Amino acid sequence: MAEPGARIGELVRADDRPVVRLEVGDDFAAAVRAHPPGTTYVIAAGLHRGQVVVPDRGDTFLGEPGAVVSGSVVLPTDGFRRNGSVWVLDGRTEWPFTHNGALHGVTEEGASRAASNHDLWWDDVRLDHVETRGSVDASGEWYFDYDADQLVVFDDPSTARDLELAVLEEFISSEASDVTIRNLELERFATPAQHGVIQAEGARWHISDVIIREAHGAGVSLDDRSILERATVIGNGQLGVEATLGTDVVVRDSVIADNGQLDYLWSWERGGLKFKETSGAVVQGNHVHGNRGPGIWFDLGNEDVLIDGNLVEGNTVAGIFYEISFSATISDNVVLDNGREEQLSNLGSGIFVSISSDVLVEGNETAGNHQEIVAVHADRAEEIGPGYAVERLVVRDNHVTLGRDGAVGLWVDTMESVFFSDRGNVFEDNTYVVDGCDRCFQWDNELMDYAAWQAAGNDLAGVLEEER
Repeated sequence: MAEPGARIGELVRADDRPVVRLEVGDDFAAAVRAHPPGTTYVIAAGLHRGQVVVPDRGDTFLGEPGAVVSGSVVLPTDGFRRNGSVWVLDGRTEWPFTHNGALHGVTEEGASRAASNHDLWWDDVRLDHVETRGSVDASGEWYFDYDADQLVVFDDPSTARDLELAVLEEFISSEASDVTIRNLELERFATPAQHGVIQAEGARWHISDVIIREAHGAGVSLDDRSILERATVIGNGQLGVEATLGTDVVVRDSVIADNGQLDYLWSWERGGLKFKETSGAVVQGNHVHGNRGPGIWFDLGNEDVLIDGNLVEGNTVAGIFYEISFSATISDNVVLDNGREEQLSNLGSGIFVSISSDVLVEGNETAGNHQEIVAVHADRAEEIGPGYAVERLVVRDNHVTLGRDGAVGLWVDTMESVFFSDRGNVFEDNTYVVDGCDRCFQWDNELMDYAAWQAAGNDLAGVLEEER
């Protein structure tokens, strides 16, 4: 048990496994330290603040209905003083997360403070963290002067219902295995980029029926043989879900929406879900929508991936982006209206396969994307090493609606015709519904009509329908 005076919740035993109930105000970390591995922690309904947990092997964290854990602190709206045209709160000491002495993450031009992991929430609006103290000159702007321990805002804080500052970098992180997290709401954590509110660094974590919202960096980070299911990961600043070097990671039956809210450079890393150097990953049955960046993104060294049965719509870059990787099946997804906001040519495709081999794209429905199903081969050997190419790509039995700016096909930046003839890249048995597109097929680095597409050997048994 903990030292006298340390509140750790009521202890109950069931089936010889300890069960600890954690009330609002209890010290979660002290409770975990005081009990053996394999304990179940029941988190009571209510709003819990100031909690950071390092679980032991086999621990379970189960929220009662209405259990919410927040990474923010409430600021006094009457604690600010007027200073010229701005308002200042003194005595707020925090330090931003840095890597090699700099804020972590590559941002868009003029948005360097997007990489500062502290967010200020005015009621339910995340304020715009500007680059310098002197730049606070418009409604909705603020600046954290870390050297002076001061928050600077433009608007009069007395007009706010609530002011919250995100301060905790994570809720739960550990290298322990077999951790279970279920039925919790986690919100407004100061997670750095590429770091999750739930940071699974051990194997076989099972995370289900959770809501993870409005963190600064990522919502959840997964490791070997971990499962995320029936989750809602929404409104996070950089990414919704991420995994690096994980084996057999599963994300299923979840909503991954409206992530990438902050101005990280998307091509560095911003969007819905991004996996890197994973093996055996399964992304299945999810609704991935409205993310600023790619919806589902596998980037560099992934293999044996299944992307199946997802609804992917309204993401600003590619809906499904499979890049610099190997062996994937992309099947039975519905992919709609992606890539249209940023107009990124092939990068705005519904399904985009880039410099990847042994990819099967089968049974998908795509429509309304900036482009539809496109593969691109390019030479990036100096950057990523040899061995990556568009080879043995099979695109078959898909239903594709082609609008005026839609496209399907293969583009080879290196101008090597062998990729069109001898590398096993085929489009076959697809159905195309053409809605105002005349030359919407890419092959041999030319845009062509359907007759020329078939003459090049594609979709000889395919179907072409005119939209009425």
